[in-house]
Amino acid sequence: MSIFLELFDQLRYMGGFLVILYLFCNRTLDHREHYFRRLAAGAAVCLLVAFLYVPLRHFLQPWLKHYPFLIGPYWLIVSCFPLALILFCYDTTVTSALYRTMFASLSENMAALFTRNLMVYALYPGFPEEHPYLYMMAILGFYIVFFQLVYWCIAGRVQVDEIGRHGYDRKIRNELIISYLLYFLIMESVQYALEYMIQPISQYTEMQATYRQLMYFLIFIHFMINTTIIFLLWFLHQHMAVQTEKELIARLARERQTQYEFSRETIDMINTKSHDLKHQLLAMASMKDEERKKQILEVTRTVEFYDAVVRTGNNAVDTLLTEKNVYCKNRNIHLSCTVHSEKLKRIELVDLYTLLGNALDNAIEGVEHLQNPEKKIISLSILDQGGMLYIQVENYFDGELQMHNGVPQSRKQDMRNHGFGIQSMKAIIRKYGGNMNIQTEDELFNLEILLPV
Repeated sequence: MSIFLELFDQLRYMGGFLVILYLFCNRTLDHREHYFRRLAAGAAVCLLVAFLYVPLRHFLQPWLKHYPFLIGPYWLIVSCFPLALILFCYDTTVTSALYRTMFASLSENMAALFTRNLMVYALYPGFPEEHPYLYMMAILGFYIVFFQLVYWCIAGRVQVDEIGRHGYDRKIRNELIISYLLYFLIMESVQYALEYMIQPISQYTEMQATYRQLMYFLIFIHFMINTTIIFLLWFLHQHMAVQTEKELIARLARERQTQYEFSRETIDMINTKSHDLKHQLLAMASMKDEERKKQILEVTRTVEFYDAVVRTGNNAVDTLLTEKNVYCKNRNIHLSCTVHSEKLKRIELVDLYTLLGNALDNAIEGVEHLQNPEKKIISLSILDQGGMLYIQVENYFDGELQMHNGVPQSRKQDMRNHGFGIQSMKAIIRKYGGNMNIQTEDELFNLEILLPV
């Protein structure tokens, strides 16, 4: 029965690790192709590696008495398998995967702290061997409740992959690696003190009180370390979210100022042209055809650029659409906008700018390479329909659309500077409980987004 309990303990450890990891990743990260096959295969490998601990421990038992830290590198390697599982199943950065692995590891250690250290080592040392099935049921029940609390308190609130957005920052990744190694070293030292220094005291009846006091103290230290690091990781996520919002607000402010200056200069230009228009019209009568066409084209261009300023009543949308409209006009792309919605105010500024910005960027990529000028058309509609916010983007494309996991891929080489990417769009849509539908027919691309806001 002891071998069976050892295997169950490894199932408790790795199974709990993987379940919490799933809670932290499933809603916020983009799934790779054949996601469930990858997930099943990766989980099987992780469980197999964890089960190998039992024969490995028995094989190393003669050396572990004198060199207890000999098993440490094994656990460090085992903890890397869930990290590899994230990268295998989800389309994300190493930094984001490491962040979630640390969160899952800390959460599982917190659960083990109460089930193994407190219940088994401190309160009821002989409980697993005396009542193995009751012990397993108690562990299973506790883990189910604990996982639900972790999801409600932390995992369910991590709606957007903020760490992944800044995943190119090597400083964050290096800090996470160093923190994880230090945490692993501390936890191994705590476990060594528990198993090889404190637990042997329990064999002496007269030392029972001292044993329990030392156990409670060690459990308290373990709890405080775990809690502190969990809070630090959570604050890191919040800091990234605030940093993202600050960057976007600063960008909006710069573009808003540019838009204002653009509008002011254009209006001044039009006023000047209007003032001189009657004189120009009189002068045109005596101009040659070529000079007359040139003069008319200049006036028309001034009016068209003023018409590029979009006004919907929402500052963020106005700024974004004006920016994209000016970009389109400079490339002979016609952007048609229909915005009639009161629900835009219910979407956070960062989310709204990211969602529309990436949708329009993809549409612009689709049409700017077209040779036929009549197909360089983008249609954007934002409407309230049936209590939901409806966003539609339609455009032509050249028929060479590359899809990955059901979404179009950018042709740009510098993906870092290409907004936050399609992953952010999908994460934002999931955040608001909506859905995205992409349809292609002949050379027409249609993107539809429904958000129940």
